[in-house]
Amino acid sequence: MKSLGIIFFFLFISVNVFAQLTPEYQSNYYPYYSTSGWFPFKKNGSNWEYRFYYVDSTKFQVYSSHYNGSVQYQYNFTQPEMTAGGLIYSLGIDLTGDNIVEFYVIGQYTSGS
Repeated sequence: MKSLGIIFFFLFISVNVFAQLTPEYQSNYYPYYSTSGWFPFKKNGSNWEYRFYYVDSTKFQVYSSHYNGSVQYQYNFTQPEMTAGGLIYSLGIDLTGDNIVEFYVIGQYTSGS
């Protein structure tokens, strides 16, 4: 009987604790063949501002805020880039001096015979 009381106590406490939690962010539905997350996008002084990104088989999007908001930048992959798998990468630094991190996309070009 004592163990039943302890189990009930912990169940009651956990229900009350989790009922008070509210999510800070909830994403839209994204298909399984896509990925999303946050990355350092814009440099403000010595700190980086993180932005939400989304990548699927046809495009790369950067949103206007830390949470998804509206699309600020979109890049549509070309056929050679889709053939290579839509591989996008970044060095994580600003190379051009505009305080925005640069991205590169790998393309696969083949010659027909």
